Amino acid sequence: MDVVKRSAAAALVVLALGCGGATEPEVDVSASFVSAPKEVVVGYGQEIRIGSSVLRVVFTGVEDSRCPMGVLCIWQGNAAVDLAVAAGSGPSYPLRLNTTLEPQQADWQGLRFSLVEVRPAPVADLPTKKEDYSITLRIEAIR
Repeated sequence: MDVVKRSAAAALVVLALGCGGATEPEVDVSASFVSAPKEVVVGYGQEIRIGSSVLRVVFTGVEDSRCPMGVLCIWQGNAAVDLAVAAGSGPSYPLRLNTTLEPQQADWQGLRFSLVEVRPAPVADLPTKKEDYSITLRIEAIR
């Protein structure tokens, strides 16, 4: 009988520890932003943390079909950039923003991300390496 009691007590301890879970608490990303928007420059492959907030942003991809400088084009083209945004050490969420096509901005966790600029501008007959790209993002709290 004593073995049964000990086994039941051990099972309750294991169950109680398991219920504590290692889930990350909900993080209010927008609460760490002041009302003024922020513009940040992010290089290709770079991860940045915005000020004292818990926000992490990584510039993960670019597709650039913009009209090169010095070339006459019928359409101005588009640059699409891929971002991974995350709160604290939580999982990242993908965002894709464009210079010409929609979406040019996206909302996530109470924040609005807008693509302001993609650099460098393309040059005819001179391919741009991905690691040469940088973007300017405007980030603001939406309430």
